[in-house]
Amino acid sequence: MLRDLGSFRSLLNDLRMQINQMMIENDKLSANVKKLSGNVDDLEKVEGELSKIVDGNSIDHLVDVVKETKEINEKIKVRKERSVTGMHLN
Repeated sequence: MLRDLGSFRSLLNDLRMQINQMMIENDKLSANVKKLSGNVDDLEKVEGELSKIVDGNSIDHLVDVVKETKEINEKIKVRKERSVTGMHLN
């Protein structure tokens, strides 16, 4: 019985050490969760501010500008190719 008590005591001590380590890790994780929650709140604020700045009309205008820029770049490319080959545009 005394031998069993000795091994029981060491097992109990091991469990206490593991519990202490888990509590330390839990504290670290809790701090990280709190920090991440703050970051999420900040990101939500930024998203809200950006959505105030950019409305649907601005996005449509941006898409139009990008399309127009693509068309202009294509025309420039064609003119350069013709210029290199000796063909001139009117």
